[in-house]
Amino acid sequence: MFLVALAFGFIASDGEAQARVSLASANAASVTATARYEEERVVTRELSEVIGFYDREAASARADLDAVKSGFETLKGAFPELDPSIGNYQEAIPAIVSNYTARGRKIQELEASMADLRSQVSVAQGNLRTLGGEKDGQISDLQRQLRDAEQAARDSQASLERTLGSVRSDLADVEGQRRTSEIQLDTQERQSRTALDSLRTRIKEQSKKLTFMHDSETADGKILAVSDGLSLGWIDLGSRNRLAIGTRFHVVGGKPGATGVKAWAEVTRVEAAQAEIIISEVSDPYNPVVAGDVVYNPLYDPIGGRNAVLVGRFSGAYNEKELRGLLAHIGVRVQGAVDETTDFIIVGLELYSDEDGEPLEEPLEPSELPAFKNAVAMGVSVVELTDIRRYFKN
Repeated sequence: MFLVALAFGFIASDGEAQARVSLASANAASVTATARYEEERVVTRELSEVIGFYDREAASARADLDAVKSGFETLKGAFPELDPSIGNYQEAIPAIVSNYTARGRKIQELEASMADLRSQVSVAQGNLRTLGGEKDGQISDLQRQLRDAEQAARDSQASLERTLGSVRSDLADVEGQRRTSEIQLDTQERQSRTALDSLRTRIKEQSKKLTFMHDSETADGKILAVSDGLSLGWIDLGSRNRLAIGTRFHVVGGKPGATGVKAWAEVTRVEAAQAEIIISEVSDPYNPVVAGDVVYNPLYDPIGGRNAVLVGRFSGAYNEKELRGLLAHIGVRVQGAVDETTDFIIVGLELYSDEDGEPLEEPLEPSELPAFKNAVAMGVSVVELTDIRRYFKN
């Protein structure tokens, strides 16, 4: 037992020695670590004091890493010229210094340019003041000249007004003489027109029995039969040919080569295929109208329709409404204006008012209207209102 206790005591004494050695080694390591920690803490404090971004109230100065990173990004944002690959202060500081130096030089250059511009502005302002003084002098001189010119103009205007008053007085006398002459001329012209119209009427009446100037080449119809002693007859035209009562024809002999007008025939009754006529104005009693003679009416077409334009004024028995109805019945379509399809124009009387109903100073002859002139230029046949009266009884 003693030996065992002695053995255990020896073992325990040896373990304690080893523990003491380990404790001494640990204490030494702790001192060393503490010294290093203090060194690191001093370095960290000094680095934080240089970099910043630490709590100055704290016992241990240590920079905030997130704040340092955020500050670095802000610094890079203030210098967009920095290379995006720069990732730390060590790389950024030389570039920032270089950039800042370049900016400083640029600012110096701009300041020099501004100084030069200020000098130029000062010179320009001096020149402007000089020019302004010269211009003020010129304006003053021009104003004086303008006042002189205005006075001269007023004097000239007064003289011209006196002259104008004298001229107006003379003009009034001349205008009175002109009006008197126009009245006399108008009276003479009206008398001449009346005499001319009367002469034209007499010429037409004298020539009506001799020849008809609008004869067509093809006869419109044929005399079927004639009643001796009654001056009645029948022609081969009827309602199916758009024949109307009152239509008149001149009768020509039916033999080849016959051209003379033998008589006039007026339709008094119309049937489908034939019509009754009354014969008048026989040229030669020894050459009466017989069956086989042919009839002509230049305004009537038994086969197809025709187009016409009314030019002038229409009144009385042949007013425009009645005339349009007559023409429509015989297949003549009244157009609004002359064109390539117009077969003839019908000329009425002179106009005393314009298109708006306003009275004219002088009557306007149909031949002076644009429609008449256009028809003549296009070669369209001209039919007088007297021809309508001659060939159609209303």
